[in-house]
Amino acid sequence: MVGRGIAYSSLKEYKQAIDSYNQALKINPNYYKAWNNLATVFIRMEQYNQALNICDQRLQINPEDTKLLDSRGVILCYLERYSEAIAAFDKAIQLEPDHASAWYNKACCYVQQNEVDQALELLKYAFQLEPQRLRKEAQVDPSLDKIRDNQQFQQLLTIINKNHR
Repeated sequence: MVGRGIAYSSLKEYKQAIDSYNQALKINPNYYKAWNNLATVFIRMEQYNQALNICDQRLQINPEDTKLLDSRGVILCYLERYSEAIAAFDKAIQLEPDHASAWYNKACCYVQQNEVDQALELLKYAFQLEPQRLRKEAQVDPSLDKIRDNQQFQQLLTIINKNHR
């Protein structure tokens, strides 16, 4: 069911994706990937409050799920609820200090608040943790568009590209 949901989601057939994930959750209500993918579909549909509700439901069951905390933070950034987003990222980082996505997404949240120096420091650390994946993501991530032309950001990408080809 989840595989089918992923296929539908990639085709932007979101209603069918939601149906597939819901069917998977009927079979296994604790299947993390189905919950996370369901929230992701609602994010893609820009139904952020629905996605946030899904994360919050799951966090009531497992409040220490770092991936869900990270997803919750991303959703809160979309909703421009930055202090709550940063708190979610901080909790994920407290539980799992090497959770690169939480560091990266926290940096993106700071970019949205025009706190560039703080964002760059967080990006440096995130790149140290997971350079291959995050350098590719940072090069195209629209949440970093505000600093795309920033000289320090460009230098950081250059260093990461040289060190991790």
